[in-house]
Amino acid sequence: TRLPFHNAPDPYFFFPSRQHRAACDLLLRFLRLRKGLFLLMGKIGTGKTTLCRYIQQKYGKEFSIFLFSNPFLTPQEFQQKLVRDLKLDREQDFLTALQERLIKLHKRKRNPVLFLDEGHLLSTELFEFLLILSNLQANSAHLIQIVLAGQPEMEALLQQPRFASLYQRIGGRIFLTGLGLKETHSYILYRLHRAGLDDRIKFSFLAAITIYSWTKGIPRLINKVCDLCLDHFA
Repeated sequence: TRLPFHNAPDPYFFFPSRQHRAACDLLLRFLRLRKGLFLLMGKIGTGKTTLCRYIQQKYGKEFSIFLFSNPFLTPQEFQQKLVRDLKLDREQDFLTALQERLIKLHKRKRNPVLFLDEGHLLSTELFEFLLILSNLQANSAHLIQIVLAGQPEMEALLQQPRFASLYQRIGGRIFLTGLGLKETHSYILYRLHRAGLDDRIKFSFLAAITIYSWTKGIPRLINKVCDLCLDHFA
């Protein structure tokens, strides 16, 4: 029904490994408590974007989720996208309109969440804009939750003195790594099952050992190797 090892982030193929399930549970608890700013970190290909899209798809009725996948937006472009996505009054001052909209969502128990992918590539100006957003509160609760997903250097970037105020607002963080050997095998079988191919294609545990040695359990690399295997034996 689907390509089992296509490398685009697809919530349909979200694999609940021990660490990814823990990351999902922690992030959901953080969002429900309205703690403000969360860092989701990991090396390239560890599943950060897929996790964000999974939460967006599965919990879209609980949260008003907006995913920003372009890290090169200027603050003005970012603001314009917020105006469109949140349907703000264009005639009002931006922050006034935003605060009024967020308070309405807060009263309706609709928790707005911004997922910003590739957070390590955001500009200094956009980080400063996020600081302004993180100041929006009502009854000591943050009116908007911000999840920065990016590579490990993102936290080092935020530790610079000029971002001290934003760094102090981080309410939680988690770091994704590669899968273990057994989970690598389980991941491969899971993808085949979700694609409807588990009764037609088999990857032995011995094959998984070899794939793990090449990929170190990084999901994106596992997909690439497995896809090449299918091409070779097609």
